[in-house]
Amino acid sequence: MHKHIHAIIHHPARIAGAVSLASFFVVIAGWTWAHLVLVPLGQSVIVSWSADAGILRTVPVDELPSFLAGIGGTALLMVIVNAALAVELERRDRSWGKLVAIATGAVSGLIFIAFAAMIGVNS
Repeated sequence: MHKHIHAIIHHPARIAGAVSLASFFVVIAGWTWAHLVLVPLGQSVIVSWSADAGILRTVPVDELPSFLAGIGGTALLMVIVNAALAVELERRDRSWGKLVAIATGAVSGLIFIAFAAMIGVNS
């Protein structure tokens, strides 16, 4: 694994690779954090809440790991596809590669915030 990370960072498209790698770890961190905090609660978990309407959606505790895996897995797939796209674009046109990498980082940050919001509502 260390060899692959080294290859990404020292690749000609290292900015896109580094941002993509950071995005990957942000999603993994949010997913792991949510799993470690929410699954042990042992009760239905609020996953959608609004100040106006109140609780919009809950997930039973037995379905929670698969619910979190659906969000985390989809986010990781997005990061991997966008990382490949960003690295290829950076080889051809540096500005487009950086733009895709930065957008991927922003979306990964929003996914992390979504996991944090689920934790905040249920804690």
